Amino acid sequence: MPQNIREFHRFLEIGQAIPAQRLILGSFSVAHLTNYETGINPLKKNHSGLDFFYGSNKNQFWRWYQKYLDVTIEPANKDSILTSLEKNQIAISDLISSCERKEYSALDSSLSKITWNLPGIIPLLNTGQINTVLCTSKWVMQNLEKIFLKTLTYKYNPNKSFQIQKDNFPFIKKDLFPQKPLITIYEGTKSSICLIALPTPGGGTYRRLDSYGYNSNLNNSSDEFIDLYLKASFKLFMTGQHS
Repeated sequence: MPQNIREFHRFLEIGQAIPAQRLILGSFSVAHLTNYETGINPLKKNHSGLDFFYGSNKNQFWRWYQKYLDVTIEPANKDSILTSLEKNQIAISDLISSCERKEYSALDSSLSKITWNLPGIIPLLNTGQINTVLCTSKWVMQNLEKIFLKTLTYKYNPNKSFQIQKDNFPFIKKDLFPQKPLITIYEGTKSSICLIALPTPGGGTYRRLDSYGYNSNLNNSSDEFIDLYLKASFKLFMTGQHS
């Protein structure tokens, strides 16, 4: 099991090379899909899923992408996904280029000795072309803000963030919104960037759903809430209507 072994990301360059106005951003690959500093990753031979971002069989991201963004893709086909990303001007990357794991887990909290993917993400954001970032967890959005955006000239606009959140998530009661918005707007001198936080598409989609505004006493079901949330998030991601 990959514990306290240095792991390296395998897909960053291909995902970051796509000419884009939008960015899908995650944290780090599951253990089956990384390279080891010590040599061959023994877990790869047991991996039967997609050999790409969000490639775990448990991960729902490409099925979400198919349902809410592009019905033509084949979620288990890397070439089909890349064709769709290029057609829709969507780059894809992760916050972390290498790290270790404190335990065998896909949880972000198990990652340690992190090397952030600053050389990959900062140039993408610096172009001024990226106007929307779809973050595949709140952890990703928070660390993008804390580690990456602080090195740039973008400034957080809280009033606009709360207004955009209210406009796009009308199914969430005002008093149930988290203290920090699920949609945040950062403004630069020439452009602005909208960050959208999704519930994790991995095995823990329903974990801490209350932190996204879900209330079992008010919402019909968690599945219905997730459907509304994802539909609104992917729509905003594609339209970029936040200025």
